[in-house]
Amino acid sequence: MRYKISVLLVMSLCAVGLTAAQRHDSPHSPHVNVEWSAVSTPAAIGVIQCDAGGRCIATYTTESTYTGGVEATSITTGTLMLDSATGAASGSSYNLITGTIEGCGTGSFIVRLPSFDSHPPEPIVARGEVVAGSGTGELVGLSGRYQATFTTLADGSGTAVGEMKVRCSRS
Repeated sequence: MRYKISVLLVMSLCAVGLTAAQRHDSPHSPHVNVEWSAVSTPAAIGVIQCDAGGRCIATYTTESTYTGGVEATSITTGTLMLDSATGAASGSSYNLITGTIEGCGTGSFIVRLPSFDSHPPEPIVARGEVVAGSGTGELVGLSGRYQATFTTLADGSGTAVGEMKVRCSRS
């Protein structure tokens, strides 16, 4: 079914890993620009519910590993809307990331993808943000945004490349 392709494409949205960081020093709140790449596991799909026209909704969960400017693991969960006739999908997700951001510190934080769309065979481009107040440990007060391009591999896992710009609360 065409919606399986979209599910696989959208599942790769959880793949977030960071590979290089640059610190822009500020006496009160350093900014860190991070270019990243990642690999995610194939998603665990929840119950898929469809109408007679082939429009479906489903939940999903997947895991990712970060390397480079961020050494971390993440768990992502989200909701999808799939159109089995066109293969198009849209959805939103949250990504709980636990680890170390170079130049900021160690802890956990949540990234929110408020909305993303997939129109196969085009790659998925998504913009997200750090959820205010979600930072723990040395990442308390972390804020920022990212943009990513996601690709799904034949086995259902995913890869992503992009940029993340964060503001650390540490001085």
